[in-house]
Amino acid sequence: MTDLYRTMRRDADGGPAVGRSARALGVRTEGDVRDVTPVTGCVLPGAGGMSVAVGSPEALPPARRPVWVRREGAPGRSEDTLWRIAAAGLPGPPVPGDAEARIAELAQSAARAIESRRPGDVTPPPEIGSLAIALRATAPGHRPLQVRCDTSDHGLVEPSVPRSVEAYEADIAASRDDWQPAAGPVTGVRRR
Repeated sequence: MTDLYRTMRRDADGGPAVGRSARALGVRTEGDVRDVTPVTGCVLPGAGGMSVAVGSPEALPPARRPVWVRREGAPGRSEDTLWRIAAAGLPGPPVPGDAEARIAELAQSAARAIESRRPGDVTPPPEIGSLAIALRATAPGHRPLQVRCDTSDHGLVEPSVPRSVEAYEADIAASRDDWQPAAGPVTGVRRR
């Protein structure tokens, strides 16, 4: 994969604004237009995420494409800053937290569920799935975010494992310093 592009408002410190808006580094979780629909407070992989153009800012829809970027001769309509991030750099820091305690708790719960099963029951208890997710989320090198392309030039930044809405939003916000203004007349000075 290559670079990802998104137009977002510029915050007071010069970086992309973070928030629940199509014009910020984040996702809309409420209202008529949603980027994700949480299920019991969690955002799931493969169920939507923050929209990005893949490979070229020309792939942005007209309302999100900068006025100086043309597609098929038509300029965009956005006055917001165009930001770019390398897809390989997107995921941000490893999943933090008291992983050892959570895994121990899930392992005990899974063991109790297995012990209480009826003879001949071969269906794994749901606790096994929760344990597997926790182990994957804390594996060395695991990253909390992934990019899923739904077309050749559009992608969604999603959680790589089920995450609470708050944790998913924090994962996206953690990538803030990696987003850089893309070249163009409305981007201003590069940060760092």
